[in-house]
Formats: sequence, structure tokens, C-alpha cells
Amino acid sequence: MDLRLATLRLPFVSEKADYTLDMWSVTPSGDDLLDAVTGRNYAALFIHYMRFFDAPHMLYHMSACWHERGTARDSTQTAFADEFNQAVIAMPVPYGISKHPAGTFSGLTAREAVLRLPYMSENDEGRLVIRLLETRNTDEDSQLGRSLARCAIQMVREQNNATLFKEIMLADGTAYLNANRPGFAVGYSHVMAEAATTSAADSTEPQKRMLPVYRDAMAGVI
Repeated sequence: MDLRLATLRLPFVSEKADYTLDMWSVTPSGDDLLDAVTGRNYAALFIHYMRFFDAPHMLYHMSACWHERGTARDSTQTAFADEFNQAVIAMPVPYGISKHPAGTFSGLTAREAVLRLPYMSENDEGRLVIRLLETRNTDEDSQLGRSLARCAIQMVREQNNATLFKEIMLADGTAYLNANRPGFAVGYSHVMAEAATTSAADSTEPQKRMLPVYRDAMAGVI
């Protein structure tokens, strides 16, 4: 089976002139409601692909394309993130969750929960900021990314709120991490992808809806 060929069958992926893959070749329609449905469907289809091919690294490459285009996020992207995170919530059992030193994120407001993450803070203007100690060790940075991703998974599951990752995604410092600390970004996204693909193929409505689309797209590849 050819992962590259299969990936090109994703509706949001295209091939560039240099034959590399553009993992987010999407032009919003301008209709926020329609784009939100599209984003959720794309995420569900992407999860099916990563699950079948056991390819959590695909999320890093897709998110890197987002960050290359700047920090603004449209309705398609935010809905994609929400559906991806809903799959994380739908995991049947906790996925290697690292318990936060404070013990729990339950009983907090959404904002309080995000700020309890050990890498999140708030600046004087009230904007969320990601702050991490610098490291020059790529392996160490990757392990840090994995550990903090598990902490974020604990938060979103205890809060039962799929929109919380969106706040982290839009926080100041996210673009810097992806551009300058790829080890961290790889580790973080790898754990998130593994967690999402642990959910059942019919665990969310978009995943149910996109199952026949996935099977049709994979005809001749599987």
C-alpha cells in the first residue's frame, strides 16, 4: 500500500510543482457554517487515514502547513481542530495521561483550566501565551512535547470541551514553537494524533459520516 498515493486522495491535500505534498490546500468558501461542516468532515477523514496507516506523523506535517500560512485561522481550520479534539475526548480509556501536579482540571472554568497547563500563561493584555524553558536537545524537546500533550489531553477530557485546544492553537508563541522547536512540535502532535486515532471509527458523527467516503477513496489502495 502506498501512503503517499492514499494521502493525495484526501480532499485537502495537493501536489506542489516540486512534487512535495501540500497538506492543507484549502480555500474557504466564505460561508462559515458550510466551512465548519467541511472542517469537521476533513478531520474525521484524516483520522481514518492515520488510524489505518498507523501514521500519527501526518498531523505534524499538516499543522506545519497551517503555521507556514500565518497565525490566522478560518472556520474550516477551527472546526477541524474541534472535531479532532472530540475524537480525543471519545477515547475509550485514558491515553497515557500525565497527571498534572495540581491533580485535576475538573470544577474549573475553561479559561482557568487552560491556564493551569504548565506551559500556559496570560500577558498584561489578557492574551494566552505559551512559555517554555529553552533547550538545545532535540530528543529532550520531543519528550517534553509528548509529556505536555498528555497533560493537555487530561485537561480536555476532564473538561469534556473539544474547543479548548483552539485556545492553545491561537496562543502567542505557538508559531515560534513550530518554527524554532520542531522536536517539541513533533512530540506534541504525535501524541495528539495517537490519542485521536485511539477513538473508535464511529465514535463521532463526522467519523460515522466519513467512513464510506474513506472506504471509497481507499479503493485500490487497501
